Amino acid sequence: MRCLICMEIAERFPSCDQWEERVCPQCGHYKISIPLITAMVEQGQIFDRDAMRAWLTKERVMSPAPVICFDNVLLVGDVHLRSA
Repeated sequence: MRCLICMEIAERFPSCDQWEERVCPQCGHYKISIPLITAMVEQGQIFDRDAMRAWLTKERVMSPAPVICFDNVLLVGDVHLRSA
């Protein structure tokens, strides 16, 4: 399985229908909404890897597996996604 942020090898955890959960050696443990993944693919967007890693590090103070959703996603070019 691949990390959804950096595309390196990552471990996937079983999760509910609306979330994907990964542990990447570089990006760490996180959850991401499936509707966000779908919108990113449909709109041809990719994560700003460094910005997302920094955000995840900051968020781990509050949660060991931060949740990435439309409200906090950081994309290349500071693009804002349209939710489906």
